[in-house]
Amino acid sequence: MEPDRQNSNSFKNLEDLSDSELVDRWKSGDEQSAACIVDRYSLRMVALVASRLSDKFRGSIAPEDVVQSALGSFFTAARRSRIQFSQSVSLWHLLATIAKRKMLRSIERSGALKRGGNVRDISFDEAIHNAVESPECEATEMLGELISELEDRLSPELRSVMEGLLCCETQAEIATRTGVDERTVRRRQARLYEMLRPSVDPIKTEFVSDLLPQVGYNQFVLGQLIGAGGFGKVYRASMQSAVNETVAVKFLRKAFWQDADAKQTFLREIEQSVKIQHPSIIRYLGWGESPQGGPYVLMDWIDGRSLVEIQDVSSKIFVRYLQTICDALERVHREGITHGDLTPSNILIDRSDRVFITDFGFSRCVGGTTWGDADTTAPVLGGTLGFAAPEQISEAFGCVGAATDVYAIGGLAYWYLANRSPHDKGNLAASIADTISADEPDAESLPATSAAEKAIRDVAVSALRKAISDRPKSVAQLTSILDGVSST
Repeated sequence: MEPDRQNSNSFKNLEDLSDSELVDRWKSGDEQSAACIVDRYSLRMVALVASRLSDKFRGSIAPEDVVQSALGSFFTAARRSRIQFSQSVSLWHLLATIAKRKMLRSIERSGALKRGGNVRDISFDEAIHNAVESPECEATEMLGELISELEDRLSPELRSVMEGLLCCETQAEIATRTGVDERTVRRRQARLYEMLRPSVDPIKTEFVSDLLPQVGYNQFVLGQLIGAGGFGKVYRASMQSAVNETVAVKFLRKAFWQDADAKQTFLREIEQSVKIQHPSIIRYLGWGESPQGGPYVLMDWIDGRSLVEIQDVSSKIFVRYLQTICDALERVHREGITHGDLTPSNILIDRSDRVFITDFGFSRCVGGTTWGDADTTAPVLGGTLGFAAPEQISEAFGCVGAATDVYAIGGLAYWYLANRSPHDKGNLAASIADTISADEPDAESLPATSAAEKAIRDVAVSALRKAISDRPKSVAQLTSILDGVSST
């Protein structure tokens, strides 16, 4: 059958479709739908294998290699007509079974190599849960690889200094061994340190200066650490120029100072948030750079707590919180911006019970505009695992956009009723596998005894659809569900 001859623009949102919709299009002759289906199955299989490997096997067995081998075996068997299909056969279960067997064989081979080549059959459960004793220290192996890499970059003179330092030799001992004076050793040591010291790229700040004033590092005094995540740390601070003026200062973590993409993502929080004028969107006051090269932003101080810290809030009050969040996000989406990391930790409630959305660090502009030298049409995924939507794991499941925030609101509703995120499976690999699996979260089974709880559950059921095409088209549709409670 000839594939559909549609305009190429119609394929841009193929990834937004559900698995069943993709299969229907493939049956109609759309070959690009088949490619999307294969991409999803491959990602799910990699996540499945990764979730089943114990920590000690993850260093020696690559899930991607296992899946590639499994797919190769499947297609080889299919070409040779060794696989017969029927309506009752689940292709996913077949591929998953092949991948698990390939993983088992990889584990057996890994164990055999460590034992000197003697292969021993082990059960699947044993392979997953039991660690093979290794006489080699992984840390020593990594250090050896690092030293080898450094030796390739260093001159013989600097290499000799490095070897001496690793062996805890003094400068005098290195000088005696290498036949030079101690002053020469000190110069070489300084050169070695300079070569190994990571460089911090300057921040491109021209566009930021047009949006917010620059606030010097000496214009505020840091106080208590009030929050920390994988990307940044937030401190309470007092301004030197005004009495009793308290602000919040968010710093990019030091580990990301050399990462240009991380810096751009951090500073994007300024550009995106300044555009939004809404009483529930936290206000940004300025930006700056520490003497050590770390960027920071200043924000309004919210005297309150995050949703995580609020205990026993009634379902009616939580409905009002969700209504406010939806209203604020409508304003965000009208600016062509996606928050991308809407979690209980990023929702603040002040002492007057007002709601604030914070942390636009993963926000994304969806209009094809540019930000500095970065193209905002490039993928900016991110998010918090457990609450993240499938498209934040891989673009094979769609593009990050307003529908991603819709999914996150469903995650907030789920969290309130279940006291956990919809994809919290206890570890990283299992949570990723659950997020991109074809199975929908079990939101319909959540407890709901009041009208407010039922509305919250309806939001979770409606918004937590894996396929973008199955979700509400806007947060306004979620608001209409919640408004039904307010009117009763």
